Amino acid sequence: MSIVISVFSPQASNNGTTLLSMLMSMNIACTRKRVCLIHANKVSPEFKKYLGLKEIENSMSMDQVARLIRGEALQAQQLKNYSRQIDDIDFLDVISNNDDNLSQENMNIIRDFIINQDIYDYVVIDLDLEFNNPTAKDILKKTNIVILNIGHSLKEADKFKKIEKDFKKMVNNAPILRVVSKYNETAGRLQDFDRYIGNTGIVKTDNILGKLNIQKPISFKIHYNAFLTWGTNNNKLPMVFKNIRNKDNRIVEVSNDLNELMTYIYKNSVVVQRLKNEKRTVVEKSNKKDDSIRKKFFSKKDSTTEEDLKESEELIEDPMDEKEIGGEKLAQ
Repeated sequence: MSIVISVFSPQASNNGTTLLSMLMSMNIACTRKRVCLIHANKVSPEFKKYLGLKEIENSMSMDQVARLIRGEALQAQQLKNYSRQIDDIDFLDVISNNDDNLSQENMNIIRDFIINQDIYDYVVIDLDLEFNNPTAKDILKKTNIVILNIGHSLKEADKFKKIEKDFKKMVNNAPILRVVSKYNETAGRLQDFDRYIGNTGIVKTDNILGKLNIQKPISFKIHYNAFLTWGTNNNKLPMVFKNIRNKDNRIVEVSNDLNELMTYIYKNSVVVQRLKNEKRTVVEKSNKKDDSIRKKFFSKKDSTTEEDLKESEELIEDPMDEKEIGGEKLAQ
């Protein structure tokens, strides 16, 4: 079952959210996990610009792909034919659109198809929309891990504080990992920035023994680095990522930052995946009970007794509470 990671910021543009989504996706792909990177908005010029994506010859438009999905004429495995690949980075498919003719509704259909078909280990969504946008709200409800990206400025922190209460309600009990992007020690210490924002970003992670660690407020950081800017300006971000992987001295701080963040993402993924598996098991058992009830009572023509009805009520259990499975909770 796909783990959905959404990268969100209270400021929808010029905040490093798209860049962070791409770095995370490439990092996941390097672990040989299947990952799909997609943007929430119907168009994203940054995807092509940052990654240097090439056009696919004789390929259908995303609007045509959406129509195939609507007509149930597209198999999950065929979706790869309409995705973009990055040289030397296997296991990563990029779904992007620059055609203004694609409606937001059709973009949503494509994204939901990717999530529901379970063809990837991870789906990373660049949530490049304003917080009050209906699509943004829908995505957050379907997200398993939220990356809350806040630029290293009090102005952006204040903007988040205004929506914090509603934001917490919308993430559907998913763990939140807070990232301070474009971080620079000269502008202020991370600890001071943490105290100013507060406790949003509390995470629970899983250890090998299957016990949940103590939860604590935490912020991760991605240092400002001119080499990253050079990469995004010149369609060379994949090349810069290779330097990050190789711990190039010009970008070693970003390499360390990304490794720390991804370690916690993978820890949370273990918990999320186990809860998904347990939920599926409970649903399957519930379906079997429902089938048993149907066979029992529909096979009795005009002979259903009050005792039979009472027994059926005992067999039908309340739906599973997604917030607590196996005695575990994912906290935010």
